[in-house]
Amino acid sequence: MHNDVKTIIIFSIIFTVFLINNINNISAEMLVSEVGVQYDSKILEKFESNTFANVIIILEESVDIDNFVTEFSNDEFKDVINRNIPNKSSNRFGAKISEDAFFKLLQDERVENIEYNWVGYAGPISKECGNWSSLSKSLIFMASLILITLILYSLIKKIIGK
Repeated sequence: MHNDVKTIIIFSIIFTVFLINNINNISAEMLVSEVGVQYDSKILEKFESNTFANVIIILEESVDIDNFVTEFSNDEFKDVINRNIPNKSSNRFGAKISEDAFFKLLQDERVENIEYNWVGYAGPISKECGNWSSLSKSLIFMASLILITLILYSLIKKIIGK
């Protein structure tokens, strides 16, 4: 039984470190540029240590994504992902952008929102900014926490019951 308690303590420490790390990711907030472009504060943090940031750019409905992207150089936009889904209007696309491109986007009235795009990043939740991808990531994160808590509870109960 002594080894089981050690295992639970080690698991709890790892779980706590995981939680603290992800709470920092969730703590980002949505900011608004002078022309009304909403953006995730995490993007600015990313440029402190990286040349490019992975983002999702949401444009006004009337803007053609392909034409919009051609206004930027290869040094500003990389790995543009625009999935054209038939019978669905999509005004969003993903890309790796430079800091220069980011500041250009912040001043472009055709841009509605710039979201940070990172697997496992929950980001700020804001219905007003259309940040539903962040909402879904937050819900998945919370569901994972509940599942891990239930597993931990079951392990403790099983050990105590022995």
